[in-house]
Amino acid sequence: MKLLLEHDDHSRYLSDRVAEKPQKVLITSFGIYAGITYNGQDSTTWGDKYRLATRDLMEAMRTIPEVKILIGVAEYKSCKNKNYCIDCEKQYVKNLLRLVFHTELFPEFEWRVSTDLHLKCALFYYDDIIQGVAGGRNLTDSNWADITVVLDKKHAMELSQHSLNLWDKSSKLTDAAITDIFKSQHISDKTMESIATEANR
Repeated sequence: MKLLLEHDDHSRYLSDRVAEKPQKVLITSFGIYAGITYNGQDSTTWGDKYRLATRDLMEAMRTIPEVKILIGVAEYKSCKNKNYCIDCEKQYVKNLLRLVFHTELFPEFEWRVSTDLHLKCALFYYDDIIQGVAGGRNLTDSNWADITVVLDKKHAMELSQHSLNLWDKSSKLTDAAITDIFKSQHISDKTMESIATEANR
């Protein structure tokens, strides 16, 4: 077993696996950020300091024949418990809109979403072997203290089966699926109208 304690080592591991040209990739993450804001702006075009390793990785994966990305999203919670909070609702909606814009930037990937997923892993499938990692790191450039575990062959196969089972139970990440999440979390029309107004400024 090998541990990757730094985010740079984690990113390098993922990039090296992609460079080996796998036939397919399966990534699960609780949320994602690769430079696309809630209103569709691309922050990576704002200068070198906004460059993201996550974005570089995803761009490199465009040539892989099959890329599956399964994103977990939280259920909505208000800072005021059961009382209405427009600020909390707006932040929740913006996070999901940001996710939609990521899918639009990478339409060649297969995307799914789940409100019941916290698994973080990246699996790379070659002719006769699966390589990959699991741990606490999401598909972002967060440098928070965390850990990545490099999987051996046996555990990579076990995690692959587990992840594919979760994939089968999840929903295709479409506008309709996100709308259903908003409805299920009882996000108010007032909040949606407020965000639409912001986006059109």
